[in-house]
Order: sequence, then structure tokens, then C-alpha cells
Amino acid sequence: MYEGQNNFRCKTVGRISLDGLLSKRSYSKKIDVLNGIFYDKPQRRLFVIGKYWSQLWELASV
Repeated sequence: MYEGQNNFRCKTVGRISLDGLLSKRSYSKKIDVLNGIFYDKPQRRLFVIGKYWSQLWELASV
């Protein structure tokens, strides 16, 4: 359980592996870091972005 700065509480309910999201050719271990995950609640969409990634990824459940 995590208690945030504004007294919100959340807990992990699952995990998603993003291995293979970037091709080995375009990946650089020094700079490519997944660091942004956000949820669009009204549209029920989940997005991820990396520190120096040129693309925003929308994740879909299958």
C-alpha cells in the first residue's frame, strides 16, 4: 500500500511486462528509461512514455 502526498492511497493489483516494446536497434540502456505511466479515466485508456522516447504508447488489454 502506498500513501501519497495528498493522502491518497493506492495498491498494486497487477503487473504488465513491457519487454520488447522498443526494438533492440532503437534501445539505448543509458537513456531509454520507462518513466511515465498515466491513466485517462474518462476514456479508460492507459499510456506509457519513456524519458527520451520519441513515441507515446497506449496500452490495450487483450
